[in-house]
Amino acid sequence: MLKTITLLSITATLVFGAPTASAQNRAGGTAPPAAAQPAKKKQTAGPFHGRLKAVDPAARTITMGTRTFHVTPDTKMTKDGKPATLKDAVVGEMVSGYFKTAENGNLVLSTLRFGPKPAGEEPSKKKK
Repeated sequence: MLKTITLLSITATLVFGAPTASAQNRAGGTAPPAAAQPAKKKQTAGPFHGRLKAVDPAARTITMGTRTFHVTPDTKMTKDGKPATLKDAVVGEMVSGYFKTAENGNLVLSTLRFGPKPAGEEPSKKKK
C-alpha cells in the first residue's frame, strides 16, 4: 500500500506539477523576478592616486582617467614636499591626494600631491 501512495504522489507531481508551481500559475503567471542588484555607490570622499591626464589652470581642475577634480583656494598642494601650484603639474606624472564630493556633485580636492611621495615623508597610518 505504501508503494501505491508513493507512486500516486510521484505521478501527481509529474502530471500537475509541484504545489508551489501550480499556486504561482493560478496567482498570475510566473514567479516574481529576482531582486535587482543594488546600484554601486559612488565614492563621496576619500584618497585617490593615479596618472595626471589633464590640467586646466583657468577652470582650476585636474583630470585623472574619467574623473575631474576641482582645486579650491583651500586645497593644500605639494610637490617634492614643498608648497606647489597648478603650474607645477606635469601631465603624465603621478598625483595623489584626498577629495570630497560637494553638494553640486563636483569632486573637490582637500589635498593634492604632484609626483611621488618624498622619501622622508612618513605614512599617515602606521602598521602594527
